[in-house]
Amino acid sequence: MIAAFRVPNRAILKRVSWACHMLNTCLQNSVNRKPNSQFKLSDEGVPISTLIQSCKSLVTYCKQAYLSRRLSVAPVQAVETRWNSNLDMLDSFIRLYPELEDILQERDERNRLPGPVDFLRAVASRPLKTATLALESSSSPTIHLVVPYFIKIRAHVSQPISEEFRDLPQYSALVAYQVRLNFFDTT
Repeated sequence: MIAAFRVPNRAILKRVSWACHMLNTCLQNSVNRKPNSQFKLSDEGVPISTLIQSCKSLVTYCKQAYLSRRLSVAPVQAVETRWNSNLDMLDSFIRLYPELEDILQERDERNRLPGPVDFLRAVASRPLKTATLALESSSSPTIHLVVPYFIKIRAHVSQPISEEFRDLPQYSALVAYQVRLNFFDTT
């Protein structure tokens, strides 16, 4: 495509990465545990990856055990090729949490729940989904939105997480990430 824009006696057009695609790639790589990947998940991120994996397995269990029929809406399954599907899955999981909690309590399987719903809300970054939706517009320019959404996302992930979750392994992972994020802000 760049070759199509080469015009004699004009500056060469440089490729600008699509912000929405880069945001999605960052989200995918943040939970990547594939051994041969060039993007390795740090050890402190393992609990968050485990949380997402346990949500995925619970969604699969709901579908296989026909629990989806008892829910008001079916839980969203995360699919690697679908943009933001991990966020969509966590978001649907949060909305269905009270129903799932009741159903699993009846079946004496409450241990399948991955964690407190408030902690899931802290992990599921709504601004990431909002930014992706705003940046993926094909009918209007979006380059001017990149910096404002970057600032919003940065502010969201820098918010302190409630101390009530300090016993969860994911809590220390998020706090370690926030410390590292604050370190990069000061350098």
